[in-house]
Amino acid sequence: MKECLLQMVKSMFRSRLRVGIIVLFLTLGTIFIFTLTKSDQYIINKSTHSSTISKMIYYTQFNVDYIDDVIDRATKETTHIMFLKVHKAASSTVQNIFYRFGIKRNLSFVLPLNTHYISKEMHFFSDFLAPLPPEVCVNRNGGKCHPNLANKYDILCNHMVFNRLKCRKLLHQDSVYIGIVREPFDQFISSAFYYKFKYHYPYLDRLSNDTFILDLIREPQKYESTTMIESMTFNSMSYDFGFSFASVKNAEKLKDEAFENFLNKTQDNFDLVMVMEKFDESLILMRRKLNWSLRDILYLKNNEFKPKFNKSVTMTTPHISAKDMALFKKRNRFDYKLYDFFRQRLNEQLSREQNLHEEVKYFRMVLKDLQTFCFSNLMKIRSINVTEYDNYDDYDYDETGTQIPSYEEELIAMLRTKELTIPENEWNSEFNVNVKECEYMDMEELSFFKIMKSRHLDMLKERIVVNDFSKRNI
Repeated sequence: MKECLLQMVKSMFRSRLRVGIIVLFLTLGTIFIFTLTKSDQYIINKSTHSSTISKMIYYTQFNVDYIDDVIDRATKETTHIMFLKVHKAASSTVQNIFYRFGIKRNLSFVLPLNTHYISKEMHFFSDFLAPLPPEVCVNRNGGKCHPNLANKYDILCNHMVFNRLKCRKLLHQDSVYIGIVREPFDQFISSAFYYKFKYHYPYLDRLSNDTFILDLIREPQKYESTTMIESMTFNSMSYDFGFSFASVKNAEKLKDEAFENFLNKTQDNFDLVMVMEKFDESLILMRRKLNWSLRDILYLKNNEFKPKFNKSVTMTTPHISAKDMALFKKRNRFDYKLYDFFRQRLNEQLSREQNLHEEVKYFRMVLKDLQTFCFSNLMKIRSINVTEYDNYDDYDYDETGTQIPSYEEELIAMLRTKELTIPENEWNSEFNVNVKECEYMDMEELSFFKIMKSRHLDMLKERIVVNDFSKRNI
């Protein structure tokens, strides 16, 4: 009964909105044509303007598919998104979710040309791969669809220092803005180990492996980087969110009032700021806000630094005294203010959601099954060493001269098709996840980024060719 009533309301909404949009288009079209016919500069029967007028009619003509698209946009999944990828705050895992979501839906991404960073400072952005041109398509009646907006991207989710004005130039107006934060001391420890032992940042590399954590806390004026661009251990979350530090040295002189004003502006810029310590709750809230399915937010933990595999590195945090912690909190007060502010806001948002804890509990059960399925099959694939067969010259070929896959390659292909079935529940319809999807979930960030760049270039070539062919056949 409830579903019937909901369907009736949707139907009434559709019909009224449909009529309103039709009337609006007809009115605008009439005004436009009237203006053209009365203007001395633009005469409607001039051949020089006929193509312009025909394009205007093509873009604004009454089209049932287009009207339906406008009506359904409020109930469809959100595909225009900006995600602020904050360092060492589970942001690679979230980025992986956005990459997979976009691949399935043929969406475009803001992708830097020569690095995986969009920006390392607020006012300087990297060069990007060109935006995709409008996609040529047809509707159910065989006519051309309305064009996509040119020079805009669907999703931005690579590292950047947040700049609202620049984001608005790149993204659609209806984009949803999402960020993430992490408890500042945990984020500091993770960053210090990650950027010292994996990327060998110079200011961290100079420090002793045994004392570098305490050195940064007790004598930052001596050991910390002097620039915010290089530093990954001083109020780095606030910097990622776009707070302007003149320099690391001058940061202590900044007043709390300036940061509080920044927070008030920042909360207006972001529709949702996730909290790593409430990661699954944040994901469920994001799923609801974006009108995604539960399948869209499945994940395996991504980009975790595991120095235990490096015998020269022992990831042991030294004893931190109360005095040390007080020093750290004082110096990183901006990150603490940022974290406390958005953690409180998230808690308020979560408290307004119905049955969210039940959905989170179910989601974690699904994740447990997913991780068991994925890791078991990924280990099997990795145990099959295909490379040792690659150097053999005595491959078998079929009648057409095509190389026949080896037994090992066939075994891997078969493993990739294995599926985990997630049964229907009040939170989701039944769906399957195959091992190939597990490989994407488990993919290292930079490897996935290279795939996304290659994919974007392929889409650019394809659309340019299709659009050129379409123009020549109009």
